[in-house]
Amino acid sequence: MYDWFLFFTLIEMLIVMIIVGILVVLAFPQASAALTKANETGCEAFQSSVRAKQTSNKLLGLSTNEGINEADGKKVCGNDYTIPDFE
Repeated sequence: MYDWFLFFTLIEMLIVMIIVGILVVLAFPQASAALTKANETGCEAFQSSVRAKQTSNKLLGLSTNEGINEADGKKVCGNDYTIPDFE
């Protein structure tokens, strides 16, 4: 004889998995957009800190790009990042 309690539990688990799947599908685009926005904001912050470092170096009489690592910019802003010229 079949155990109806076990069968009922499997149906409940299937329903919960379907609901969780639907929630994941609905939440993924929002999480993706938030990640993109965070990456853009991080790049802007890095560029701002590079400008501040260049200004500080100029005031101290150092080379404007001393202490600025372009590899860090590539990690934060993408592989096409180059250190901007000091204005």
